[in-house]
Amino acid sequence: MSDWEQSLACFLTYLPTDLDHWVVVYEGSFHSEIVSRLRSRLSATEFYDLEQESGPFIHSVGSSYQKDERAGFLEFVIRYPASLYGGHSPGAEGLDIFVTWPQRRVKLCFDVTDNNFPYLFSEAPAELAERCRRLRDRVAQNDSLVYGNGNGDSLTIGCVGSEWIPYTGFEHNSDYVLPSGEVACLPRSVDGRLPLEGWIIGTIPFGVKYGRIAKGELELQIASRKITNISGSNRKLCGDLEEALAAAPRLQRVSEAGIGQSLAVRNVAANHKLGYSWHERHFGLHIGLGAELPVEDQSNISKTGGHHLDLVLSTGRLAGDDGVEILKW
Repeated sequence: MSDWEQSLACFLTYLPTDLDHWVVVYEGSFHSEIVSRLRSRLSATEFYDLEQESGPFIHSVGSSYQKDERAGFLEFVIRYPASLYGGHSPGAEGLDIFVTWPQRRVKLCFDVTDNNFPYLFSEAPAELAERCRRLRDRVAQNDSLVYGNGNGDSLTIGCVGSEWIPYTGFEHNSDYVLPSGEVACLPRSVDGRLPLEGWIIGTIPFGVKYGRIAKGELELQIASRKITNISGSNRKLCGDLEEALAAAPRLQRVSEAGIGQSLAVRNVAANHKLGYSWHERHFGLHIGLGAELPVEDQSNISKTGGHHLDLVLSTGRLAGDDGVEILKW
């Protein structure tokens, strides 16, 4: 079985089997191979190139299937296309209609392209899901976790009473972003010094601008879940982060402790200079800032609001209450 055939088989496993019609939107410059292969694997499917169709037309398509319980929506988009499209996100004004669709009928793929699809979905979904569940059960036994990088710095994450949620692609309605593979909670406390080696990703394009952050470039001091000091050798990066936190004060607060479990994402990240949305699933710890984890109301629409940044740590060690190692990467 080729890499493409294996990855397509894994990817299709994530699509709900009770849906028999799919609306697929994509950007032709980045997803032509994905679409070509999906055409022969998904029956009763409509494909729309956002580079060719108008926003109002996309909106009308979404409206026509909004209440059809057998219809699903599958989206492939580049998260930060401004530099590629002269400041315009193709079809973006038409995509808002899909926010009103029930989450269980939606799957979103950000920054997944022809170049990385065969590798991001190379891991068997069942194996990844089981690894997430085992980790969830283990971390849930601890009142706190300690992150260390081997250089004497440490970050203590208090999670007593917090619910660790697995994101496997199958667990719950708000688990709709692919590739999947992490466990996460809203920590009760976070304290310590965090030298960031890795990536900053999220609703502000730090990952695209700065790529992988090297040792010494950025260090954060955190007390009671709040960033109290920013330092490091990359003064431009430090300055941009300070400006972002000043403009969006909620970003000063830690809102998530997440532990990625995707070995596929880890392997792909090693060969990518920039930071993308899927880095959140990178094997190891990431710290979320700003908007909290999604919750669902009775209308089944995600409620987060505001900016969210993930500080993805490329290396480190995570230990439990007793100092016993839980994870090393």
